[in-house]
Amino acid sequence: MGELGGNAPWISKRYAFATSGSHQQARHLLASQEPPLSGAESMPHCSERATAMPCTQKADPESTLKADPESTLKRNRTFAMTVPDLSDIYRSYIACLNKQDWQSLPQFIHDDVCYNGERIGVSGYRQMLEKDFSEIPDLQFNIELLVADPAYIGARLRFNCTPKGRFLGLDVNGRKVSFTENVFYEFRGERIGQVWSVIDKAAIEAQL
Repeated sequence: MGELGGNAPWISKRYAFATSGSHQQARHLLASQEPPLSGAESMPHCSERATAMPCTQKADPESTLKADPESTLKRNRTFAMTVPDLSDIYRSYIACLNKQDWQSLPQFIHDDVCYNGERIGVSGYRQMLEKDFSEIPDLQFNIELLVADPAYIGARLRFNCTPKGRFLGLDVNGRKVSFTENVFYEFRGERIGQVWSVIDKAAIEAQL
C-alpha cells in the first residue's frame, strides 16, 4: 500500500472522478493521466489481478486453476465438501477403528490432531486407541446418531463391551456395560483435526 500510494499520485484522481462525470469521460481522463508502468512496478488490470486485491470483476475459475491447480483443487475440495461426503468419510473412519486397521488411520486423522484440547498427533491418537482395545478386547464403535455440517461432525456412539479391569477410574473388572460417548469432530479437508469427547460415566456407574 505504501509503495502504491507513493509512486502513483493519480490514484486519488481516479477515485475522485468516479463520483462525477460520465463513464467514458472517466476512462479518457484516466488513460491520459495514468503514467506508463513497467517491470516490477507494473499494475495489471482488475481482471488479471482478481486474486490479489478486492475487485468487482470475478476471477475466471479456469485461469485460476491453470495458474495454481494443486492449491485450487485442495481449496475447492474443502469448501465443496457435502454432508453425504463427510458422513461417508466418518463411517469409513469408524470402520477403520473397528477393524483396528492402524495403517489406514492417517487417511482419516490429521498430522496435528488435537483431542480434548491437547495436540497428540497421529501417533498419540493411535496409541490411545490401541490402549482402549487392549483394555477392552470386545470394543466396537457403533454410530447411534450422526449429524454433519461441513466441516463438522457430531456423533453419539454406543458401546456394549467388557472392560477387563478399571475403566475411567471405575472397577468394572470384566462386567458387561453399556454406555454412550458424545463426540464432535472438526475436519481439515478430508481428515479429522479436532476431537471433543464426553463419555457418559454415570451410566457405567449405575450398572456396577
